[in-house]
Amino acid sequence: MDFIILRSEDQPVYRKEQFHPGVDIAGAEKTPIMTPAKGTVTFVGKDGPLGMTVRIKHDSVYETTYGHLHSASVKKGQHVDRGEMIGYMGNSGRSTGHHLHYEVAKSGKNVNPTLL
Repeated sequence: MDFIILRSEDQPVYRKEQFHPGVDIAGAEKTPIMTPAKGTVTFVGKDGPLGMTVRIKHDSVYETTYGHLHSASVKKGQHVDRGEMIGYMGNSGRSTGHHLHYEVAKSGKNVNPTLL
């Protein structure tokens, strides 16, 4: 798995090297966030450094995580379809600007979402 290890000059909050298990997508505050596939919402709430977070289980293999949201528009247990809005881009948690932290896990292990 090839992920970025943020160098201290790239990690603006703690200024130390840190593993980054996803991609960050910059955008305007409150930009709608859509799910890429149908699934069931497994978590909605504050999750430490990710701030406001939504997690979706897509099948028995894949789960996606959406962090630093301004707010969520879904509830735990809700079924979502591909392209459905799940929340709004924000700056919650350990963040220095509006963006979406997006992770994909396959069978419980993070995979590089840019390769899917």
